[in-house]
Amino acid sequence: MIDALAAACAWPAGTVRLRTILAAPQPPAPLVLTDLDGTLLEPAPMPWPDGISRRVRPEAVAALRSLRRDDVRVGVVTERPWSAYHPWLAEITALVLGPGVDPYTLFNGPVIGEGGATVRRCATGKRPGTIVRLGSRRADAARQAALDWLTGAIVDDGDGWGRLAELDRRASARVALPPPGEQGDVAIFLYEEGPNVADDPAAAQHYGAVAAWVAAALRERGVGGLALLEAGNGTLRIAPRGIGKERTVRLLARFGALDPTRTIFVGDGANDVALAAWLHEAGGASVAVANAVPALRTAATCAMDRPGGLGFADAVLGWSNPASLVEAPAGGDHARPEVRWLDPAR
Repeated sequence: MIDALAAACAWPAGTVRLRTILAAPQPPAPLVLTDLDGTLLEPAPMPWPDGISRRVRPEAVAALRSLRRDDVRVGVVTERPWSAYHPWLAEITALVLGPGVDPYTLFNGPVIGEGGATVRRCATGKRPGTIVRLGSRRADAARQAALDWLTGAIVDDGDGWGRLAELDRRASARVALPPPGEQGDVAIFLYEEGPNVADDPAAAQHYGAVAAWVAAALRERGVGGLALLEAGNGTLRIAPRGIGKERTVRLLARFGALDPTRTIFVGDGANDVALAAWLHEAGGASVAVANAVPALRTAATCAMDRPGGLGFADAVLGWSNPASLVEAPAGGDHARPEVRWLDPAR
């Protein structure tokens, strides 16, 4: 199938390794890991021929459907916590496989959340799915101290946003904490009002002012062991130091959960650069979609000419036309998985 697609499509430079990984017949099955925001999910809803606007493109749905037919595993590496990524995986799965299908039937590879801080272990037999937390009890205590301080430090403006005391509003972004049930299991997410830095580079200065002030305040209060990562899309992540997408994927490779030489990663953000570079060096392949930050386009095995879901589809399969559409996704509840600890230092 891959050879036929290659003959019919113009593959960008650097995709030979992608084709080799997807077409090789030997086990284990190939794995495609994808970022969500800016890669599989578009920044804003896009109109479909059925009149419904969705944040996933028909081309990306067609590519995922074909990967499923070819027994290629699909995993996710995202900054979102379970409460924020699960609804999107459910919606995408309904589009790809039909309403009512468990999302982890489609996303049957590693599902890594919170920028590498959590891994969802799939259900087996009678055991339910589990969220494995990468960290320690000490890091969790530091997280709780930081969250308690942030909760009291935000001065509410009455419209869902607030400001951090002592920060000049003109030089920094307004902020908000997600509801308790939507906060991370390991990381703290602080939302920042403003655009993606890819669309407005000037926003980076406002986001940076928030991050610098929070870091200084935590140091003053003796809260250590945490690192701050500015995602550039209006989200500041505060997580145990040393946790990241690349480290978690390397850890999974060490445990035998994936083979780097049979893995392709598709991403767009600055937080994807280390993973893309490592996977390329380890014999796998990494892909930067057209809207990726320059550092990722340099580090990746290949850089695509089209953004988001179009670049995802082009990179994985070389498709330019969507397959037949399916009915609009149906809603459905999914029980939250059990949360367990795993200290990667052990």
